[in-house]
Amino acid sequence: MSFHRRRVAVVLTIVTVLAVMLSVTTVSASPTDAPKKPAAKNVIIMIADGRGFNHVTAASYYETGELDRQVYNRFPFRFAMSTYEVYRPTDSNYALCNGRGYDPALAWGSFDWVMDCYTDSAAAATAMATGTKTYDGGIGVDINGDPVKNIVEAAEAKGKATGAITSVPFNHATPAGFVAHNKSRSKYKDIGDEMILKSGADVIMGAGHPWYDADGILMSVPDDYYIRMATWDALVAGTAGGDADGDGDADPWTLIQTRAEFQALMSGPTPDRVLGTAQVYQTLQQGRSGDAFADPYVVPRSRPCRRWLR
Repeated sequence: MSFHRRRVAVVLTIVTVLAVMLSVTTVSASPTDAPKKPAAKNVIIMIADGRGFNHVTAASYYETGELDRQVYNRFPFRFAMSTYEVYRPTDSNYALCNGRGYDPALAWGSFDWVMDCYTDSAAAATAMATGTKTYDGGIGVDINGDPVKNIVEAAEAKGKATGAITSVPFNHATPAGFVAHNKSRSKYKDIGDEMILKSGADVIMGAGHPWYDADGILMSVPDDYYIRMATWDALVAGTAGGDADGDGDADPWTLIQTRAEFQALMSGPTPDRVLGTAQVYQTLQQGRSGDAFADPYVVPRSRPCRRWLR
């Protein structure tokens, strides 16, 4: 298998806690007499944490003082997709949340209703990645807990390279929804093992390093909340990874952790499979020391971010 000889279809996720809405853009159709443009080489899906229509409006007013002044406001086509979750009769808020999920009239008519019936990241990611609505906490499964095919798997079946990149633990709900299948988003170790040892993904990057804290400080004892230490040790040894391309041979990951190693990917040779784990525990920035919800730029960047961006 050769990563750089395969056509690339990369899934890029930028998340922190909750992904509920995705704006999708397409290229407008050309006149029949116009020269045909080459097909897109890469497909990149960017998911902003908890993004909704009012977040887009607020960002434009905050940055420019005017409405619809962001670069994506000038895309030729703009669409939205629903990512609501399905509430099961056994769920405590089944009746309140209208059973089947999102109700526009209730959502726009009552702020309190939205506070109780918002979409979970796992269900939202599953909806985006598979087109299937599921329950709160479901990762790549339907309402019955059965696995459903995602777009990464569809791309892999066509021989394309795939991946998931995030600013939170690599096996958190949103990136996991594009690669793994699990009845519960909280099964981080199982999800991590599936992504690393069983998936056909070629690129996985994010936080969740077992040896570093939220400020990027090396700890004396590892924290295995997000990844089994046996799996981590295999990554370090260069032996972790299943048969990604179905040829009967193991396809191990190349693990990168430091700023220099990430930079080397820009100009150096490309490994067949790359797993990048930033030297920080949960998030690249949001979980740093200090008030993560203070005004912009009041709290300094965390150490890993300063090292990476300097």
